[in-house]
Amino acid sequence: MKISIQSVALLLSIPLILLACNKEENFPDPPISHTELWNCHHQMTWDSLKTKDALIGEWEWEYIACAWNLKAASYEEFKGLTVEFKPDNTLEVKENGQTIETSNWKVVDGDADLFALSVDTGGAPLFGRILFCENRVVFGGSYIDLCDNYFRRKE
Repeated sequence: MKISIQSVALLLSIPLILLACNKEENFPDPPISHTELWNCHHQMTWDSLKTKDALIGEWEWEYIACAWNLKAASYEEFKGLTVEFKPDNTLEVKENGQTIETSNWKVVDGDADLFALSVDTGGAPLFGRILFCENRVVFGGSYIDLCDNYFRRKE
């Protein structure tokens, strides 16, 4: 049996290809899948007042996933960030307990029969569709190639 140089090169390259495909970078999964979030959110009928009432309180950022950059999937991006939505339509953004931003906010119509926020200043990751599930709110902008930011209600 005659072995060609091409065959040897191919056999030697297979392990390299497998190593390249098996990167050690493991991107964390979202705390809740999109399907589960969508189904959970739609167990209730939402209007702008219910959405506003559900937002009132303090929320701690927990995760980001960006459609255009999988490496941005992280539990670290905005670690220590909290947002407090107040009944008077003001909000306070804190980083490690220190206020870094205050703003006015209101619930507005989004798309797909969902709601979104209008915020006077845009420093906090609050852009996109608002979806609730239990003690979690997601501001989902990935449907337009932005990021989804997950927050947990602070207790």
